[in-house]
Amino acid sequence: MKKFMAITTCAVCAISAISAAAFAAELNDGTYSITVESDNKMFKVTDCKLTVKDGKLTAAVTLSGTGYGKLFVGTAEQALTATEADFIPFEDVDGKYVYTFEIPALDAPVQVAAWSTKKSEWYDRTLTFSSASLPAEALKNGNSDAASDVPSDSKDNPNSGVGTFAFTSAVLAGAAVVLSRKRK
Repeated sequence: MKKFMAITTCAVCAISAISAAAFAAELNDGTYSITVESDNKMFKVTDCKLTVKDGKLTAAVTLSGTGYGKLFVGTAEQALTATEADFIPFEDVDGKYVYTFEIPALDAPVQVAAWSTKKSEWYDRTLTFSSASLPAEALKNGNSDAASDVPSDSKDNPNSGVGTFAFTSAVLAGAAVVLSRKRK
C-alpha cells in the first residue's frame, strides 16, 4: 500500500506540475497579488505575491504570526524524513514572516507542513491559491472573462484545468481506497 501511495503521490504531483506550466503559459511574466485560503485559522495568510517567470509559479506567502520557523512543501510525515535543504526558511520583512516557494498549481490544494517553534513539531496545512483573484493584466489576453485555457475556480467552466486535476485526483484516491480494502 505504501508503494501504491508513493506512486499515486508522484502522479498527482506530475499532473499539478503540468497544470501549473499550462496556467503559467497563459499569464504575463510579473508579480501579482493573489488571494490564498488556508485550512487552519492558526496559519493565516495576510498577503501573497505570485511571481510568474519562465513557466513557473512562485509564491511569497506572508503569515499573520511568527510561530512557524520553517515550511516544507508536502506533508508533516514527509517533512520528518526531509533534509534541512528541503525546508523553506522565513524572511523577516518588517516583523512579518514571509516564505517563498514554488507552487505546483492554482485553484488546487497545496500541502505544506509548518514547523512550530513553540512545540517543536510539524503541522499539516493546506493552501489554495485563487486564480480568480488575479488582476486582468496578469492574463495574456488581458480579460479574465474571455480566458480560454486559464483554470478558474468555477466548476462549470469547461476550459478549466482544475476539473481535470480534481477528476484525476479523485480517481487515484478512489483506487487507493479500493486497494486498501482488498488487502484487509
